[in-house]
Order: sequence, then structure tokens, then C-alpha cells
Amino acid sequence: MTDKPPPLRTELTLYHGTIATSAEVILRDGVNLSACNAEADFGRGFYMTTSPSQALEWAIERATRRRRRRPAKPAVLQASVGITALADLHMRAFVGRCPNDADGLWEFVRWHRWHGRTDPDRRPNMQFDMVIGPVTSPRQSDPEHRIDRGLWLDYDQISFHTADALRLINGHLKLV
Repeated sequence: MTDKPPPLRTELTLYHGTIATSAEVILRDGVNLSACNAEADFGRGFYMTTSPSQALEWAIERATRRRRRRPAKPAVLQASVGITALADLHMRAFVGRCPNDADGLWEFVRWHRWHGRTDPDRRPNMQFDMVIGPVTSPRQSDPEHRIDRGLWLDYDQISFHTADALRLINGHLKLV
């Protein structure tokens, strides 16, 4: 008897946490990049995660923040994306926890957070269809919230920045 490796996955399931009214607009009209935050970790983009529980946490946090102004309900969107289609995108991936910022994650995040609104046209070397990496935090360490060296442990983010990238998820999103 020989052990066979598990079959290769052909799809990646991604999740986006938001509020119900935003989810309705996204499902009806598709993702509108101009409505996305320019100062997010990887710049203006539509952010997703591989973790349904992380997306639900984000949705609850957004709904709670909004509730101060008017009532909001959390919502989670899901899309399955073909892995070969993702491979065709111009992509940047950060592995996180690199000593001395060896992969450039912190420089990349700082630039987008500081220049996102004042310089919406990204520097040419930072133009990507999609960026993958860990979720960053302004706190360096917080064991209660599972933060180590400024990174949320067990969290990830996958951001879509161009029309080519959004074609892979628009029309494939559903409410879960």
C-alpha cells in the first residue's frame, strides 16, 4: 500500500467581512475600488481572507463601529477563486515575521498608509493586481489579541487592486 499525496486544490475560498448594506451593494453592483480605503495595509483594494472566522470578526467590528452612528448588521461574503486564474495575476506575497523586514512588508505597508490619500497613483514598483500577506497591527505585542512583532497571528489578507483581479471575484460573491 502506498500513501498518495492529497489532491491539489483547484480553488481558493475567500471571505470578506462587512456590513449588510455594503454587502447588498457589492452583490448587486460588484466591487467599487473607489469606495475602498486608500490607506489600508496594501493600498486601495478589496480585502479578503482565507478565514471565515476572521471575516466574521471584521464584520462584527465594522457593524459595531457603524452602530454608533446608525444601526448596522454584520455580513460575510464568500467567493471561490480558481488557483490557476490567481497565478495569472501580477502578485506580491509577503510571508511575514521576516527578520529586519527582509521581505519589505513594513516598508510597503508604511508607504500605503502614509501616502494612500495624498498620492493615489502608486509608485510603479508597487503596482500589483493582488497582494497577499499577514495582517499588521500598530501594537508590537499583545498576547491577549494574539499579536506578535506587529502581526496578527493566524490572520491573513488578500487584496485585489485592479479590474483584472476583480473579474475573478465579481459575480462569484455570495452571502454566507
